[in-house]
Amino acid sequence: MDILISILAFIFALGLIVCIHEGGHFFFARKFNVLCREFAFGMGPQLVKKKKGETTYSIRALPIGGFCAIAGEEEELDPLKKLKKVRLGIEDGVVKKFYVDEKNAHFNEIKAYELVSYDIYDEADTGNLFVEVKENEEDEETIIYPVDPAAMFVLAKEEIQMAPHNRTLNAKKKYQRALIMFGGPLMNFVLALIVFFIAGLIKGFTNTSSSVLGSVTEETPASIASLQAGDEITQFIVDGNTYTINNWTDLEEFMATYSKTNTYTSNTINCTYVRDGATYNSNINPELTSYALGGVGFYQNGEGKVICNFQYLSEESAKTYEEGFNKAAIHKAGLNLGDVIVKVDDTDINCLQDLYNVLMANAKGNKMKIYVEGRDEAITVSPYSQSILKASANLNEDPIPLAKITLGVSPTNKFNFFKSFAYSGKMTLKSSVAIINTLKLLFTGGIGLKNMGGFVAIFSYTANAAKSGFTTLLRWIGLLSVNIGIMNLLPIPALDGGRLVFVAYEAITRKKPNPKVETILITVTMILLFGLMIVVTFNDIMRLIRG
Repeated sequence: MDILISILAFIFALGLIVCIHEGGHFFFARKFNVLCREFAFGMGPQLVKKKKGETTYSIRALPIGGFCAIAGEEEELDPLKKLKKVRLGIEDGVVKKFYVDEKNAHFNEIKAYELVSYDIYDEADTGNLFVEVKENEEDEETIIYPVDPAAMFVLAKEEIQMAPHNRTLNAKKKYQRALIMFGGPLMNFVLALIVFFIAGLIKGFTNTSSSVLGSVTEETPASIASLQAGDEITQFIVDGNTYTINNWTDLEEFMATYSKTNTYTSNTINCTYVRDGATYNSNINPELTSYALGGVGFYQNGEGKVICNFQYLSEESAKTYEEGFNKAAIHKAGLNLGDVIVKVDDTDINCLQDLYNVLMANAKGNKMKIYVEGRDEAITVSPYSQSILKASANLNEDPIPLAKITLGVSPTNKFNFFKSFAYSGKMTLKSSVAIINTLKLLFTGGIGLKNMGGFVAIFSYTANAAKSGFTTLLRWIGLLSVNIGIMNLLPIPALDGGRLVFVAYEAITRKKPNPKVETILITVTMILLFGLMIVVTFNDIMRLIRG
């Protein structure tokens, strides 16, 4: 069932994004009267197709993209160019079809004419499409037939509608061509705004006026301390210091202070909370999650020792956690679950807050030496920098910190229609900035090709998002849609951004790019992009194999 849900979520997410993207191209192409021969989801052989009007709508075998076949986007072929004879489908004196497959025996019953001359593209926009033929080769008299602007080229297995010059992309004004090319990425951003808005409506926003717990994550400090969703926290006591909690802002301010303060003799927080009108007390031992070290957890025991986390997990979860940890880079560097951290670089680690402060101070991701109790040699690790974490795909509205001390609790949310608009714009902008920062890191060497993900990675992330709930899936779709929109705007000839560069070149120089050079550039970069996709997909598969 999980696999089925993952597959359906992947098809839904990718299908929606691709169809919206291609729909943007399609909308503006139709608006400016450019012929669109096919609107396809997927690549490869056609599985299902239905023609409506001039356009064939199809689903293809491989759900890894899609396309809108716009006339003139590539150089239009001329099937009559090398023909001496042509078979015509004539209705009321007007050519409606050209039967151009000479090897097809089924066409033998259709009369063949000697081809003299023709103009079926009308680059001068005279409105005169014609074909001039002879009944027989020895005839001196010729016949000129007008050609229907929507005439079809009939091949063995398909019919292709011809496109006169005025129905092609290149015939349109520069701003029209630019809008047609920009329409795909534009609709990706529109989709992101819509799905983030819906996610905001469903999820709601932090109820800062209340200290009631909206949720308690399983196997976290709060869960171990028996706190539950619906409990109202009223007070924290640490080392005899009392902190009154009236709302969620108070709770967040307390955790911020607690994280940075290294004067506590005990890591334990005494929590007072109200449940069903009765007041209770529980001791909570927070844990530190180091995102800079790949999400590794640490806790402080009763003796003040900081230990690589393993204490709260159930037997089943502990096994999964251990398997994941054993494959992490930090484990390969030498850190093990249960290790006691005594020093990082030149700083002694006497409590959880010491480790937090050290991790937060290393914003550039410089190599760190971690000293473990019982070992003479230090463990050298390379943490993620703040810029890499900032650029990381994050489905939440909050940025990923270098480290965070947590209890494992979340606030209640409340519905706010107008905040959803602001949330939509904020998340779309945040996703755009994250992707741009990632591209910067790619070109500056902050990350490499091995860090890139393809369709296998997209499937994995989509599956995880679907398991986390519909709002998480919506946020993932928004992020992915922005990603595709920005990537398509890169100035690469095979992408929409490259086509926009050609239009800009024409606007500046008042000369159209050489069609042959343009075609070569598009073809070469398309091949390179396919090669990159193969390499990235191979990396995805190898990551799966290595676990």
